[in-house]
Amino acid sequence: MATQQTPKVSVTVQIELAAGHTNNRLAEGKIVFTGGPLDGCNLVGFTIWQSRNGNGENVTFPARSYTNGSGDKRSFSFIQGDSASLSQLRHVVLEAYRTASKEAAATV
Repeated sequence: MATQQTPKVSVTVQIELAAGHTNNRLAEGKIVFTGGPLDGCNLVGFTIWQSRNGNGENVTFPARSYTNGSGDKRSFSFIQGDSASLSQLRHVVLEAYRTASKEAAATV
């Protein structure tokens, strides 16, 4: 593993609200990096969904489906970490979604 000293990095979560809540999809999000070696890069593929029971929202992370050698469908998540870190990221994305929803409602 290589460690690199970099200038301050800023991370922003941008949310695009879905038109018409297709299949319970509420919005899509991306993480935008500013500064450091990831300057100008975006991590796309976050989706905010209405929970199945209609009580709250859920976030899915960017992933790719594949079929293993046995023919089983699997999914590889592009974001990996311990459960606490992933829970914190999920919370940050949901807060950005809620903020975007409130701002959109205020402009109507």
